Amino acid sequence: YYISSEFNRLNLRNNVTVRPTKDFKVSLGLAYSRSLAKSPGQGSNSNNGFQFVNQIPAIYPVFEHDENGNLVNDPKIPGGKSYDYGQTADGSRAYAGGINPAGAVRLDRDEDLTNLTTGNLNLEYRFLKDFKLAVTYGFQSTASKNETLANPYYGDAAKIGRISNTNENDFSWTLNEILSWGKTFGDHTVDAFIAHEATKNELDFHYSGKKKLILGNVTTLDDGLIRGDISGYRLTYAIESYFGQARYDYQNKYYLSTSVRRDGSSRFAPDYRWGTFGSVGAAWIISKEKFLSSVKWINNLKLKASYGVLGNQSLNLAYGSTTPNYYLYHDFYEVDNFNNSPSFSFYAKGNSALQWERSGTFNVGFESRLFNALELNVDYFVKTTDNMLFKKQVAPSLGYAYYPVSEGRLRNNGLEVELNWEAYKSKDISVNVRANGGYYKNKMLIMPVDPFGVPKHYELQGNYAYKKGHSVLDYYMPIWKGVSNEGLPMWKAYTYKDASGNDAYVTDYEKYISTGGDAKALTETTTSDYNKAVNEFVGKSAIPDFVGGFGFDVQIKNVSISTNFSYGLGGWGYDGVYAGLMSSGSVIGTRNWHKDIRNYWSADKHTDLPILTHNVEAVKFANSTSTRFLTSRSFLTLSNARISYDLPKSLMKHLGLNSASVYVSGDNLFLISARKGYAAMTSLSGGSGTNRYLPVSTFVAGARISF
Repeated sequence: YYISSEFNRLNLRNNVTVRPTKDFKVSLGLAYSRSLAKSPGQGSNSNNGFQFVNQIPAIYPVFEHDENGNLVNDPKIPGGKSYDYGQTADGSRAYAGGINPAGAVRLDRDEDLTNLTTGNLNLEYRFLKDFKLAVTYGFQSTASKNETLANPYYGDAAKIGRISNTNENDFSWTLNEILSWGKTFGDHTVDAFIAHEATKNELDFHYSGKKKLILGNVTTLDDGLIRGDISGYRLTYAIESYFGQARYDYQNKYYLSTSVRRDGSSRFAPDYRWGTFGSVGAAWIISKEKFLSSVKWINNLKLKASYGVLGNQSLNLAYGSTTPNYYLYHDFYEVDNFNNSPSFSFYAKGNSALQWERSGTFNVGFESRLFNALELNVDYFVKTTDNMLFKKQVAPSLGYAYYPVSEGRLRNNGLEVELNWEAYKSKDISVNVRANGGYYKNKMLIMPVDPFGVPKHYELQGNYAYKKGHSVLDYYMPIWKGVSNEGLPMWKAYTYKDASGNDAYVTDYEKYISTGGDAKALTETTTSDYNKAVNEFVGKSAIPDFVGGFGFDVQIKNVSISTNFSYGLGGWGYDGVYAGLMSSGSVIGTRNWHKDIRNYWSADKHTDLPILTHNVEAVKFANSTSTRFLTSRSFLTLSNARISYDLPKSLMKHLGLNSASVYVSGDNLFLISARKGYAAMTSLSGGSGTNRYLPVSTFVAGARISF
């Protein structure tokens, strides 16, 4: 729970269906939602409470105290006490002087008001017995407003104050027409449809900010004296599609299907706007064959296989941006005022040769029911993605650091298993067991090209690197080698003899190899200078070996018990939160520490943690990015548990009720992981962060009554 956070929502919905004739149906649906979310102290600035409590040393108090140790009243918070912002006449505290998120939320504001309206009109007409024409129009209108206030009394806006208003209006509509036909000829059933769909989306964005507040407790822009940033833009996006499908089955035993679609997106340049995709599939219910009729333990067995190609056009505007790029083939510039004349600064590079990303997936598997109690489904897939959409890094001398490309080929493959078992069943007791799991891997098959059209040797992507034969989630960073005999941090290093015969360090192994370096000329060593450590593939991946869940459903007369577990086995995540708490080179009081820091190296205690000092330059880099903080992603969590009791039917009849039950449930009840508090399942890569919610344990008790 975050102090002063709040969420309220009102939903209204109405659906109407009429039939003017037997063959003509009209359906109309309208829905409205109004929500208000208050979330001060949860943004990306220094007042983020999640980040603050992780990083501030516990020696600092939350509230201010006088010389006698008593709490001090704060006239700006009626009936409240003054928070300790770490600033006095003698100076400020060593960490985040002037900041206290617990106090800021009392005076700051961050409110989101969202009005969402959706509607759809469906016309359906049947004719010539086997034909149906359906026309659907749907729209979604989202009007959202964000207002923020950073108070002028305390915190990072002290003595000035800041307010901002952000308005977003997003309107999208979709028009869909489908002509379908279906008919059965004895043992043969055939159905097909052809369709057209058009979608358009328009987004209007406006931001205004002011500072130097007068009242300091309202979010009205007129309360600010000094104009801050003002920005606005309009984005428009459209896609048009033509598609169709045909299906055939014989005796409800053999199935064939095929589909094709052609999509055109305004995100791409006119010459590359359209893409064609399709699929084929087949299934065979083999348990209906005569040669299996005597096998009584097989109740159902279906074999299936398919191959399909899908397109992808989605890419955000810039690294870290959540704004979709609707103009992938255009360059973007920021416009500013320079002596009352327009000034343009480069923001994002476009690519007029960009085209649809294509993913072809082959899938084979089976569905089964065995022994009248066990359902077992298994699927194996191979997905090959061509023309991968991503932001490729280039030399900064070009004036930009990256630009969007559709290059390379990536293969994903995996095995998915689902099991449902009726373990026990009697008149008063039943026990069901559920489980599922998946094994996933990927590999780069073709690399993006360099400016000369030659496939690149490798491509850096944060803590990972793309390279042919490697996963895109293989870690690429320095390798931690423990501590020296003097307690200094050590990393793996490579040296070679330069032209003068002196030792030179290789800081990027793949770059060294790609520029003609000789691996045999390298000598492996260690270094306590982080800037000389070698970045390389470390032999660890962020992809888990196996992930899934399992659960139990138990019924004992009127009592029902249900549980859901989630698990992950293998894989590695970068625990950045832990790294931030293991800063051996920090001055006492400037950073919070994990309890593990107590095991630091000393002259009479040789451990695998660096010496605790701020006077040695090498130690200041001890918690820099390296394999030291790669942590096993394996985990087990109890996601949900619920127990309920159905009141006896005799009592229901006496009370005039159809049914009634009481229940207690809990979510996120426990987590077992490699490190306490490390929740690898909260991000795709398994990494940790200080400014986001972790799964919170919640308990709910309630009753359900039906009249």
